[in-house]
Amino acid sequence: MKKIFVLLLMINIFVLSLSFPQSVSFADTEYVTINTSYSYLYKDASHTEHYDFKISGGEKLVLLEENPDYYKISYSYENTEYIGYIPTEIASIYHDDQEEIPVYNGKIIKKTDVYTLDGTLMENISLDPGHEIYIYEGFNSEKKFTKIKFSFNGNVYIGQVETVNLSPNGVNKGVIIAFSIITAIVGVILIMLGFKKKKKWHKLLKKKEK
Repeated sequence: MKKIFVLLLMINIFVLSLSFPQSVSFADTEYVTINTSYSYLYKDASHTEHYDFKISGGEKLVLLEENPDYYKISYSYENTEYIGYIPTEIASIYHDDQEEIPVYNGKIIKKTDVYTLDGTLMENISLDPGHEIYIYEGFNSEKKFTKIKFSFNGNVYIGQVETVNLSPNGVNKGVIIAFSIITAIVGVILIMLGFKKKKKWHKLLKKKEK
């Protein structure tokens, strides 16, 4: 019975750990960073043809040329240096005082407004379903608001949204609740079975004593 309890505990820890945040940051001003989960490196400024690899979000890319529509960058992949273009709508120049770029671990599931940490509505900013976010203090379905970092129009912001409007990656909010309920039910059943076995054992002992 102890082994079953340990197994249930390990499963719950694994499920809850899926919502724990991660992040990376860079400090150089001569780099461009990707603000989405990934980006292709395009061979020309028209973005019609790209190389056969993806650049992960948060990676730093050497800036060669800046244009309103694209960044011309240099990127090393498998010991080969590539020159290419990244759309400005999904990337930004990194500054020393910029907030750290998030490695996304959640997404918006319902169109939502965004509020500052003191509760003020962020004007002209709303996130649509599917917009990727970084939940940086873990996920708690019981909290009304959840603090997030996110990219919007090439900039990185920090704020908070209503918890019901987002979901952590890799696990549905209902799954966490369901696991907790199932664990509680199974725990009660195991305890009841343990008591029944104990009573049966006591009865057998009494018969032997007689």
